[in-house]
Amino acid sequence: SNLLPAALCYNIAQTCLKREKPASSRKWFSNALQKLEEKGIEGAESKLLRVKILNCLGYGNYRSGDEAAALKYYEQSLEVVSEANFGTPIHEAAALNCVGVLVFNQQNQTTTALDLFEKSLHLYRQESHRTGEHQVQIANVLNNIGRTHYLQSDFDEALLAYEEALQIRTECLGNNSIDVAA
Repeated sequence: SNLLPAALCYNIAQTCLKREKPASSRKWFSNALQKLEEKGIEGAESKLLRVKILNCLGYGNYRSGDEAAALKYYEQSLEVVSEANFGTPIHEAAALNCVGVLVFNQQNQTTTALDLFEKSLHLYRQESHRTGEHQVQIANVLNNIGRTHYLQSDFDEALLAYEEALQIRTECLGNNSIDVAA
């Protein structure tokens, strides 16, 4: 198919990630995005691959300390998922949470971050009611909400969010998981 060159670059990038070669993975994700843009292919498969590539570029840049580049990629991903109809809000929920984290970390805009986290939580819960999945992601967003309320000195709301996150993580991951302690 026309997506093959971009998909191959994406797969190479994922392999580089697994081999703990982040700089190489970012290069291959960038190549994948370039191949996708060169082809100018529209449609659900192309848009979904674009979202995956943009999210990986966002994550890779975040992990390497370039939060400004990470935010740019996550915002692009959010724009694509907001316009596309993938039949599930999961990609939008993930992008909202990622943008929220970066807005919170980079710009310390707690009100904006909280709004993004709450939208993400709503979408995850909406999908969870339908499928019964995504509980760990819900706990992660609740933890972000708790941290934001805490920094706003809204300790009662922080405690509610943290307690719900802990309950979900314990149920899903067990008491011995490092994520329960986080």
